[in-house]
This record gives sequence, C-alpha cells and structure tokens, in this order.
Amino acid sequence: MKILLAAIDGSTEATKVMRDVRAPYVLASFFYSGWMHNQLERPDWFSALKTARFRMLDSGAFTLQTTAISMAGTKGNAKALGVDYDLMLDKYIKWTQSVRRFNLFDVWVEMDISVVTGYDWVHAQRHKLIAAGLGKGLVNVWHANADWDYWLYLLREAQKPGRSRYVAIEGNALDRPEMDYAKFLHVAYRAGVRVHGFKMTKLNCLKKYPFYSVDSSSWIASVVYGTTTTAHRSGGVSSKGKRLRVAEPGATPVWKGSTPPRMYRKQRIAMLESSARAWVQASHDLDQYWKRRGVDWDIVEGMNR
Repeated sequence: MKILLAAIDGSTEATKVMRDVRAPYVLASFFYSGWMHNQLERPDWFSALKTARFRMLDSGAFTLQTTAISMAGTKGNAKALGVDYDLMLDKYIKWTQSVRRFNLFDVWVEMDISVVTGYDWVHAQRHKLIAAGLGKGLVNVWHANADWDYWLYLLREAQKPGRSRYVAIEGNALDRPEMDYAKFLHVAYRAGVRVHGFKMTKLNCLKKYPFYSVDSSSWIASVVYGTTTTAHRSGGVSSKGKRLRVAEPGATPVWKGSTPPRMYRKQRIAMLESSARAWVQASHDLDQYWKRRGVDWDIVEGMNR
C-alpha cells in the first residue's frame, strides 16, 4: 500500500523533511503549488518530488470548496470564496502541462467537485483534460453522492486505451455510515484498475481495506499536537503525547498533550522526520500485510506497463 505524504507544499520544514527522508510516495496540491504560490521556484519542493518514486497531483478543488468558510479571514479567503472553477480548470491544465517537462508527477486527479458543479460540469472538464493530452495520468473520482453504476462507469473509463487504469474514491465522512469499500475494491482489482482512497489513513481502515494508495497529511500533526509518531507493529502508525522540555525562553516548560508551545527549529524538524519515517515504514509494512493475504497490487501495476 502506497501511503502518499501530503503537505509537501506547506511549510518549508515539512518540504525539506520529505526531501531529506526521501519520501517515496508524495501528494501535491495544485491549489497550493500552482494557484496560491509558484512552488517551482522552491528547490526543496522540486527535489522532494524528483527523489520520490511515485507522485500524485491533486487539483485541491475539493478541499477548496469544502473549507472555504474556515478560510474566512485568512490570506486564502479571497481565492476560496466565489472561485471561478472554469478559470481554475484552465490554469490547472496549463500548469500540469508545464510541469510535465520536469517529470514531476505520475498521475493527476480531476477536479472532483460534483457536489458543487454537478456531474455535467465534471464530465465536461474531464474531456478537457483528456483533449489537453492529460488522459494517460488522469485519475477520476467517485463520491458518495453517485451510485454503483457510476463506479462501474469510471472503471470502464480507466481501462480505455491511453488512460491511467487508476481511480479514486471518497473516504469516510462523519455524517454517513461507513461504506462497503471492499465491494468497490474487489471489482476494481479484478479489472486491473488501481484505487486511491482519500481520507482513509485510520489504522482500522488501513487493515480492513486494501487500497492501492492512500494519502496522509496527518504526518505533520506531531508538531501541531505535540505527539510522537511511530510505526505500529501490526501496520499503520501510533501517536502519543510526550512531555518534552522546551528550552526556549518564555515557553511553557513541558507539553501536556494539547497544542505545544513554540519550539526550536531543530526540535520541530526532528519530530517531523520521525513521523515521516514512521509513515514510510507503515507503507512498507501494510504492503507486506496485504500481500500475505493475497492482495498484490504489483500484479495490477504490471498491467499498466
């Protein structure tokens, strides 16, 4: 199972840690990398992607439309509220085309905002991406507001010549019961189509559903909440609070499981490195865990060569 470390386009420290630990699987967001900022000007961002073995580019549109309210009062508010998604699509296409010459990404996710635009718009933008020569790496997304037949339709689309043989599915949400992801994965695996699961990195999910890939931004939470992260002995990761002394003048002397005081840069980087390595190890362990149970995505990978 490939656990893609997200937030490469966040803090400089997180980006450099991903580069230094040579994170093998990485997820970047166009919203942060190409829309809000020009990350191509950052050598650390560039090299972190170049050293990774597998790189996915997400448009960031789904996150944008679901977090617009929470961004009120921030620098991103103006671009989050009332965004022109047609304009964003055009820029997403041009930016993705422009970075292809650097071989920075293996696949890219469509703008999966059907809940806002409706599926007619999603289908139209999908055709635009394909017409722009981006069909080979295009990852289509299934959301819970669609039906089972639409999942089968996406699998057929993914298997067409010149397409990616890769689809994604929406992860668990608090306002609905857990879906039967095994049903979705079973038909995709038999069809030779890889499946990415968004928001599916909880330990019970990782051990229950054999996704080809998932993504995690929670690897940076160790710095936010003052926790240590280690690879779980049975797969996944474990996090726990740590009473860490902070020598910075004026800072609270110890953490108590809540938001930590300001730390020295060396301490922050050490925590991020420990967390990143734990997630990388968990990815390897889960891959072996599922292979022992007869799920070997390397076989499906071979169909794409």
